[in-house]
Amino acid sequence: MSSESLIIKCRSCGKDIIKTASICPHCGTKPRNMKKIISISATCSIAIMVFIAMNSTDKSKYIESVKEYNEFYEKSSSVAQDNIPSDEKKLILAVSNSLVTYEASKNEIQKSISREKRKNLIAASSVAFTVSNWVGVINRIDTSIDGKAIVSIRISTETEIGTWNNSLSDITSNTLIDKGSQVYDQVIPMSVGDKVKFSGSFLSADKDYFEERSLTTDGSMRNPEFLFRFNDIRPAN
Repeated sequence: MSSESLIIKCRSCGKDIIKTASICPHCGTKPRNMKKIISISATCSIAIMVFIAMNSTDKSKYIESVKEYNEFYEKSSSVAQDNIPSDEKKLILAVSNSLVTYEASKNEIQKSISREKRKNLIAASSVAFTVSNWVGVINRIDTSIDGKAIVSIRISTETEIGTWNNSLSDITSNTLIDKGSQVYDQVIPMSVGDKVKFSGSFLSADKDYFEERSLTTDGSMRNPEFLFRFNDIRPAN
């Protein structure tokens, strides 16, 4: 898998954009001197997704979808964009761009294909299964029937990362946080809306690359909830 980033800096405004974007979603400048992505299948997936998005009837949706995650950190969590780890940016952009393709779909077959393309895009972006010091906002803190902690962290307007919300579903996943563990103690004083840094690992899955717990395709594409085993959660400031 290529070690190159799928994200480059715009030559005009200096902000992050997908390599295959035909214009910068932040300032409208056309990128130049694009480097090829080694994986041909990954290149095809990204190019098709961006082409559909940029040629949809509502072209502004592409620009707005990428801008949303910047606004999220600036207005909702006040976490500077430069402090977002590169892997986290890749996942946010993969979800945002895939959502544009999904919304442009005309039937269920196209919607299913857009989900498959998101999987390929995440795989091609080389986002690691184990991550450190990602940033987000606590979206849910709760307990299961057996007292384990349920935690969900929102990293963009669309994307959540968290544990299962019940013990039965979690039997084989082991994402719920054990009472008395370090992470359990860390989240005791926290509240919904708190800005945090977190570390841990995603679960592997054939359907979405990272295991995702939505019951429907629509839920998975519009508000993906990726399962995660936390090993550290602490205040961002």
